[in-house]
Amino acid sequence: MYVNRTNDVQTAALISSFAVPRYFVDIRADHWLDCYRSLLNSWGMYSTRARFDVGRTRLSKSQDNKVLVAAAPKQVYLQCLKCNKNIGSVGTGAEMGKSKDAALIHFNQRRRGDDNVCPHCRSPLPRCAVCLLTLGTPVPVDLSQKPNDSDIRSRNQARFRDWFSFCMSCNHGAHAVHAEEWFSKHYVCPVPDCSCRCNSK
Repeated sequence: MYVNRTNDVQTAALISSFAVPRYFVDIRADHWLDCYRSLLNSWGMYSTRARFDVGRTRLSKSQDNKVLVAAAPKQVYLQCLKCNKNIGSVGTGAEMGKSKDAALIHFNQRRRGDDNVCPHCRSPLPRCAVCLLTLGTPVPVDLSQKPNDSDIRSRNQARFRDWFSFCMSCNHGAHAVHAEEWFSKHYVCPVPDCSCRCNSK
């Protein structure tokens, strides 16, 4: 057996990802794939492992376009501090699993004034630690720095400005652009009396 003789789990995993489970199912191939994914994670190659997972999911489509390898579930959700429900949806967890697209459509089509409150209990979302605006509020843009609409990269960066960014240690949050600006000049959290070194974790 090739893997036993060479200890080359990468080649075995890459080759088997073209065939398993699209053409056949093999426990050994599943083991090689899991070992390869674990190996990439142990080396800190998370982006490479994620690209491998995405590619493997694409390769797993059957002839009738059915995906045979389920995509990894979301692992991070934004939840309300008051009611502990997922801010990105209005349904229960079971309903979310059935209609994730419907929940996302609802979240994206909410009325303009609803962007800064929980869709379940209507309590305000947390505030940005830097600008103190609610984290559902778009970041004010300096018109002299407004991106060129024809430049895709500029548009993507402009969208990134409004994203939420949270420290996993102290749980304080900020707009992504404000966190980036703050930590380019400071080491500690922007919240007064918090000595967390958010950016060094």
